[in-house]
Amino acid sequence: MESNILIPSPADFALGRQGAKIEEKKQKAFSLPATVSFSQLRAFQTCPLQYKYTFLLKIPTFGRYQFSFGKSIHATLERFVRLIMEGRTVPGSEVLLALYEECWIDEWYRSQKEKEEYFTRGAEILKRIHAELMSTMPQPTAIEQEFTLKLGAGENSIILKGKIDRIDTIEGGVEIIDYKTGKSKDQEAIRFDDKEQLIIYQIAAEELLRVQPMLLTYYYVEDGSRVSFLGTVKEKEKVRTHIEKTVQEMNQSDFAATPGFHCRFCDFKSICEYKKI
Repeated sequence: MESNILIPSPADFALGRQGAKIEEKKQKAFSLPATVSFSQLRAFQTCPLQYKYTFLLKIPTFGRYQFSFGKSIHATLERFVRLIMEGRTVPGSEVLLALYEECWIDEWYRSQKEKEEYFTRGAEILKRIHAELMSTMPQPTAIEQEFTLKLGAGENSIILKGKIDRIDTIEGGVEIIDYKTGKSKDQEAIRFDDKEQLIIYQIAAEELLRVQPMLLTYYYVEDGSRVSFLGTVKEKEKVRTHIEKTVQEMNQSDFAATPGFHCRFCDFKSICEYKKI
């Protein structure tokens, strides 16, 4: 939602900290979006000012080749798994690689060589995934499943929107799968913060889709490793409480920066006066 634009008064300029005062007024003039996503919540938890720049001011940022690569792989797998769902069989690897060429995003790579190296790398990843699909014959029932989840009640209710990469039917219920193109993690390295996104999906699956998750799985496409778990009743309640608390903080926030190690990876480090690098 758009904010009110505040024009600085002569009194603002008469003060030595006029810039800070004007900025503070602008910060408090913003209204939060009617719905939130996990990405918005995580951005705010990382740094309220980063959230403001991204989701309220909508400041454009340079893209990253890592995102281009990740989106290429995601889009290819989405289309290929849809073919599996339609035909109840796994098409040949040539079909998968043809989809990869159609889905390939060649933006933001720093050189032609780097682009070619990543394209080849992606093709090898997909060949390995295809071999795995042929040997396991999955039973996907949903792909890119959208959901709108209401948490809380009354004035404190929260509308959370999201999208689940893939849902497979397995013995006893379903497996929720989220593709990751980043560095893989060991089971022991997974913290509650890492689990939170998939537990949100678990809640949505149980309450909206009326299916019973048996596994929540992060699938790391680079090496084919998986980390699986299932949220407990206590963990699901903890996630709900955390989300509600975060949104409450967002509503009361002045979007002040919380600099730290994450500043090194922030898209706004070149313009943020609070950064710590």
